[in-house]
Amino acid sequence: MLSDDTAADREQSRIDGSKDRNQAPAAGLLRRLKANWDEWLFALAGLPVSRLTEPGVAGDWSVHDLMGHVAVWEGLALDRTRRLITGEVVERVDWRTINSRGVAERAGRSGMALRADMERTHGQLVAFIGGLTRAELRMTGLRSRLRSTATHSQEHAAQVRAWRGRVGL
Repeated sequence: MLSDDTAADREQSRIDGSKDRNQAPAAGLLRRLKANWDEWLFALAGLPVSRLTEPGVAGDWSVHDLMGHVAVWEGLALDRTRRLITGEVVERVDWRTINSRGVAERAGRSGMALRADMERTHGQLVAFIGGLTRAELRMTGLRSRLRSTATHSQEHAAQVRAWRGRVGL
């Protein structure tokens, strides 16, 4: 018969991909987040600044819009995760409003500034996830939120790659 700790560790391994009890609790999740983030950055690499605001990458959105969007959503994930861990009630968000507002608020920012925001927010999220305990990772709703966040940039990387193919970049 498995002890509760062993059963919980096996469940956590299934969730975050960690195999070793001695690993940081979120090691597998952090590996997934890093791989997807690297894929996102690779999709952005070498894009001419003059093309960053060209619409059509994801619907009417440009790469510029997507960079701001990724920063907004990673910041939101960080804030909501912190609040969940402290026991606050975290209400559902109207993602359409957040997307519209986030794009509008960042419309006048430079691509360099957006990239810096995006990377700073991502670094904060990674550091926070890296500090989570096993108990915190087991909290209801937290794992799925963080898995969704880990794959978010991958989705947008695919959109950027497809757009680059369409426009010959």
